[in-house]
Amino acid sequence: MKILKLLVLFVFIQSVASGQSRWISGADNLSGSEGNQVMTGNVYFQKEGVRITCDRAVQMPNNRILATGNLVITREGSKLYGSEMDFDRSEDLARITSYTGIVRIVSKDGAVLKAPFVNYRLNKGEMSFSGGGVIESEGSIIEGEFGFYDDNSGQASLTKSVQVHHPDYLAIADSVVYDKKAQKVTVLGKSVFWHKDGMLTCKKGTYHEPSKVFTLFENSYALSEENQAWADSIVYNKKKEFLYLGRNICLLDTANHGALLGDYGFVDRNREYAFMTKKAAAVTFQPKEDTLFLRADTLMVYNLRNKKAVDKDSLIRFAKALHKVRFFRKDIQGACDSLVYTTKDSVMYMYGVPLIWNEQNQISADSISIFTKNRKVDRAEMVLNSFIAQKETDDYFNQIKGRSMVAYFKDNKISKVDVKGNGQTVYFVKDSTVIKGVNLATSSGIGITLSDGKVENMVFRVKPESNMFPLEKVEESQLKLKGFKWRPDGRPLTRFDVTQKQVRKSMAKEVLETPRPTFPIYQRINGKKLSNEIKK
Repeated sequence: MKILKLLVLFVFIQSVASGQSRWISGADNLSGSEGNQVMTGNVYFQKEGVRITCDRAVQMPNNRILATGNLVITREGSKLYGSEMDFDRSEDLARITSYTGIVRIVSKDGAVLKAPFVNYRLNKGEMSFSGGGVIESEGSIIEGEFGFYDDNSGQASLTKSVQVHHPDYLAIADSVVYDKKAQKVTVLGKSVFWHKDGMLTCKKGTYHEPSKVFTLFENSYALSEENQAWADSIVYNKKKEFLYLGRNICLLDTANHGALLGDYGFVDRNREYAFMTKKAAAVTFQPKEDTLFLRADTLMVYNLRNKKAVDKDSLIRFAKALHKVRFFRKDIQGACDSLVYTTKDSVMYMYGVPLIWNEQNQISADSISIFTKNRKVDRAEMVLNSFIAQKETDDYFNQIKGRSMVAYFKDNKISKVDVKGNGQTVYFVKDSTVIKGVNLATSSGIGITLSDGKVENMVFRVKPESNMFPLEKVEESQLKLKGFKWRPDGRPLTRFDVTQKQVRKSMAKEVLETPRPTFPIYQRINGKKLSNEIKK
C-alpha cells in the first residue's frame, strides 16, 4: 500500500514538474461498471490549489465528473457551495447548480456571489452566472440577470437589468463592472444614480469608493435642488460637494432664472460658488422680459449669506465677468473689460473702457454703473470722461460730454440725462431731413430730455454758453468733442454675436420620474426586500 501511495505521489509530482498537473482523487468507497467509476463517502478531487469535495461522484471515461451532495469547491481561499456539478476535467470547466436553487460563492476577499446557475473555470478562477445573480461586498449589493466574476482580480461584471445598492447611492444601468481591489464601480449604457443631494445620469460613469467621487461621460447630467448641469464629462466629489464640468457645459439655475455656459467650470456647493471659463457665457431670462446674453473669458457667481438673518435679504448674490465682456439684450447692449453684478442693490458695475448702446445712443465713461428696478434698467451712472454719442449721419454725431452723468431710462430707453461738471454738447438741428445748423454749448450742469431717442430739450443750469451756428460757419474740429470715438464694431447686434451656445431645456421632471430600483433578484434569492431609501 505504501508503495502504491508513493507511486501516485511520484506521478503527481512528475506531472507538476512537466507542466501537466493532473487531478488526484479519493473516496471512502469505489465501485463502477462500463467504465464509470462511482465514488461515495468523503469524495475529493484535488489539483494545484483547487480542492473539490462532495458526497457522491461519478468519473466517466470522457474526463467528465458528475458530483452531487454538499458540493464545496475551494480555490486559493475562495469557496463555492452547491449541490450538483458537471465537471469537464479536460477544460477545467464546472457547471454548478444547487438543490436550494442558489449557488453561493464566498471569495477570498470577502465578496459573496449568489446565483442559480454558475459556470466555474477552475484553472483561471473565472465564474459566469445566469438566471439572475447578486454580488454583496462591504455593504454594496449589485444584481443583474447575467454576470462574470474573476476570482484572481476581484472584478465582476453584470448585465441586463442591473441595479446597485450602496450606502452612498442607488443606481440602475445596462451593465456594471465592479472592481473590488480598486474599490470602483463602472456603469455602462443608460445609467442613473440617486444620492442624498440629487441625481446623476450618463451613458458611462464610475464611482470611486475611497474618494467618494462620481465620474460621468457621454450625455452626463447632474440634478440637485439648486441647479441642473449638462456636460461632456462631469466629476462630482460627494465628500467635498464639488462638481467639475468639462466641455459643452450648461449649468441651469431655474430658481434664479439663469444659466452659465462654457467648456470648463465647477460648482462648489458648500461655498455656493460657480466658475466658468473657455467660451464662457451667462444667460438671464424672465418669462415676460427679454433675455440677456453675456460672454467673458471668465464668469463667477457666488452667494453671501448673513447667517444671523432669516429674511430674504440675508442672501446677497454676486456675479463677476472678467476680460472681453460683451452682452446683448434687445433694448441694450454693452462691452467692457470687467463687470460685477450684485443683488444687494441690483447694480451692474462696468470697468475697463465700458460701453453701452441703447437705440441710437453710445454711452462711455471710465466706469459705468447700471441700476435696475423690477429687472428693468432704471438709470446708468457714468463717472469720469462721461460721453454720450448719437449718430445723425455718417459724418455728423450729436454728443454730450461731462465729468459725470446720469442717464435715466423709461421703458428701457433713455428719457433724461443729467450732466454734472464740465458739460459740453454738440447738437445738430434738422429741417426735415436736412441739417441746418449745429448748437455748441457748455455748462457745468446740463439737463437733457429725449423722446424716441432724440434730444427734445436742453436746460443749461450753471454758467451756460450756447450758440447756434450754420454748419458751413463751423470748423470741422469743433464738430467732435475731445475724446469722441464712435465704436459700432464692438456692438453685439444679435445674441449670436455674444455666444453660439444654447441653453438646455429642463430635464428635472422626467429624471425625477425615473423609477427607483426595487431589487427583485435580491428579494427572490434572499427572501427579503431591500430598501431603496436614500440616507440623508
